[in-house]
Amino acid sequence: MKEHPMVTGVYGSTLLDRVIDHETKPYVYEGKKQGYAEASDEYEKKLLTQAEEFIKQKKDFQMERDAYEALLDEYEIEIDKLNSKLNKSEDEKEYLYQLMLKERELKKLGK
Repeated sequence: MKEHPMVTGVYGSTLLDRVIDHETKPYVYEGKKQGYAEASDEYEKKLLTQAEEFIKQKKDFQMERDAYEALLDEYEIEIDKLNSKLNKSEDEKEYLYQLMLKERELKKLGK
């Protein structure tokens, strides 16, 4: 049951309900339009923010990948250096073995 602001004490009148609906429809329509516009603006902001975050993540990933590849290169250089040495001490053999294990683990991460 609705009450028109200009009339007090009258509830549930069919004619009054029609008058109230007729008076409020334009405002409801405008409110819906404004609500859709606000939702659209929020959605656009969300999409732009997501794109910016994705680009940042991609750059971070590229930097991490480059660091990973540089680390693998360092391992390969050190392994080659130790492999080329003819008379290795026991410590060097153990170090070479550990390097090769770690290099293998690192390469598995890259797959």
